[in-house]
Amino acid sequence: MISIWCCDFNADTAAYWVPALISPGGRVITPDRVSAYYLKGDVGSASIAPFPRGLKIVAGGDTHNLKVAGYACGEGMPVSSVPLNCGRGTLRAVVAFPSCWDGRHTDSADHRSHMAYPTGTGCPRGYAVRVPKLVLHVRYPVSYGTGYRLSSDAGFHTTHGMSMHADYFNAWDQDTLGQVVDSCLNGQGTCPL
Repeated sequence: MISIWCCDFNADTAAYWVPALISPGGRVITPDRVSAYYLKGDVGSASIAPFPRGLKIVAGGDTHNLKVAGYACGEGMPVSSVPLNCGRGTLRAVVAFPSCWDGRHTDSADHRSHMAYPTGTGCPRGYAVRVPKLVLHVRYPVSYGTGYRLSSDAGFHTTHGMSMHADYFNAWDQDTLGQVVDSCLNGQGTCPL
């Protein structure tokens, strides 16, 4: 696994986006930090390929599936479909991107169809290229998240922050991304990060 604190690794010029978190009073909450984790993922021992140049992906949008998107307090996996009361901790949104690519298209009309999540046996048919599992962690300076919503809720026909999703556009320096994938994720050398 490699962790990149968004925008502090010069070779990572990819674009990451999440909808705005809005307080019950209508104030937009700016995240404290966004961390992008690149993982080998749920693909067994097979090698993975770097994301192709220009790849676009949208992940999440329905927090009923907490393996894809949701909220947590502090560290750990999502435990709630809606922003929650974290007591003394801080609210964190988590979005996991699919790690199986169709090998041909860098985008699709819905920004999703060219990608798939692995099944229990690996990548599904038609999505044979394994790429890094990207997981975004968005930390907000909020401890009591009850009643907060997202700017995208109405567009997803939902409420209470249940439309948490993220967009990714690969604009990495491709040589560096290839080195990172080979060294860090496929384990063929020393990780350059």
